[in-house]
Amino acid sequence: MQSLENVLIDKSKVTGELARVPRHISEYLLSKFDGDTVKASNFIRKYCPPQSDANIVMHRIMQSPVGDSDPVLLLDEVYITPMPKIGLYTVRLTQLDLKSEIYTIQSIVRDNLAALRHGAWGVVALQYDLDGVLTGRRNVVMTGFTPIKTAEVDLELFMKSRRNFTLEEWIKLLMNTCGVNPEVYDWRRRLLYLSRLIPLIEENVYLLEFGGRATGKTYLYRNVSRYTRIFSGGGVSPAVLFYNAMTKTVGELAVRDCIIFDEISRIEFSESHEMTGKLKDYMESGMFERGVARQVRSGCSIVMQGNIDGDHDEWYKLLPENLREPAMIDRIQGLIPGWEMPKIMSSEIHLSKGIGISVDYFSEVLHQMRSITATKIIQEKIKLLGDPTIRDERAVYKLASAMYKLLRPDLEYDREVLDTCMDLAVEYRNYIRSKLHGIVPSEFPSKPLEWGLK
Repeated sequence: MQSLENVLIDKSKVTGELARVPRHISEYLLSKFDGDTVKASNFIRKYCPPQSDANIVMHRIMQSPVGDSDPVLLLDEVYITPMPKIGLYTVRLTQLDLKSEIYTIQSIVRDNLAALRHGAWGVVALQYDLDGVLTGRRNVVMTGFTPIKTAEVDLELFMKSRRNFTLEEWIKLLMNTCGVNPEVYDWRRRLLYLSRLIPLIEENVYLLEFGGRATGKTYLYRNVSRYTRIFSGGGVSPAVLFYNAMTKTVGELAVRDCIIFDEISRIEFSESHEMTGKLKDYMESGMFERGVARQVRSGCSIVMQGNIDGDHDEWYKLLPENLREPAMIDRIQGLIPGWEMPKIMSSEIHLSKGIGISVDYFSEVLHQMRSITATKIIQEKIKLLGDPTIRDERAVYKLASAMYKLLRPDLEYDREVLDTCMDLAVEYRNYIRSKLHGIVPSEFPSKPLEWGLK
């Protein structure tokens, strides 16, 4: 445990004002202020106002003309988009919608390229271009941006630290790290919960999860990683996901670690035939093409999740109709049975009050471990039984590799961990395999997958 001491944090302190921002930001602030909850909360209260104060903030900005006074400072997540026709950049804030266009210039962007890729959290300096110098008319401008620095991760040190824990101790630490109380979950449910981290630690994983409401599905993806994008219902276009020909920018699949389609039954894919074809191609090859964007390679994983109330075996009916075809379902590597997870009813009972790894640190660990694989360990030790297809093999190895990296990040051989990972991976894939047989019995076998040691 000694190697992790500097990145451990008391999770019970993330309450009140601190809960208004994602955990990877609130826990970064707690570390910055040496665990002082009051100072961290005051910082958020001062620099991260609620949406109801948007007009007040705009008033303050209008009283701060460029060059004449101090800027208005905000803590927010910033997305920057180049506008080559006018030689400027537009700025979008995710926490506070000011209902106004915001512009900035190249010298501000040059040192903050992350905001161009996938957005970046930081302190934004906003002022009012009273004379219309930038665009020929009055506008809000970002005159400065100080990004929140990513936690410095010694990955080798983190991986080796696993040797100081038993498997049960390590799982409890990971649960506390994610912000939930491990004592509320039995062994099976702890593993199901941690399975949600699979697409964050492994490239090109495609998962489903269906379960009850308020079980923490979306909460984990929004709070544990800054490299995710969540689509909650509504429309999603090929331009947003793959490539936007108008702005000449690649879409979310090219810049994220994981995309989450929340409430998948309410997602509407515009240009559905193009979307389905490109998704199938991407999920098979890890590459996509659209317009002038040719063979764009990405490791982005995809999660489709939703709420299910009735017969769990009817989960495929929650998918949009264009995603129900067997060729698409076969490319989905597994299904997490979220219907087994309990509702998070009480913060006093269900949320962590223990010690866990700071999420801003853990987020970077997950991000960096995506380039590592445990597949070799698994392939050397096990064999798949039950007439597996190539896609079955690929799915099981990927899912097992991801869980192995979570439970044994030092990648030392551990029979208990191997058994646990293989049991889960085969189970998750069998949900897909069973459904495929139900849809096309003549093409997909009814026999479930099994595994054994070589």
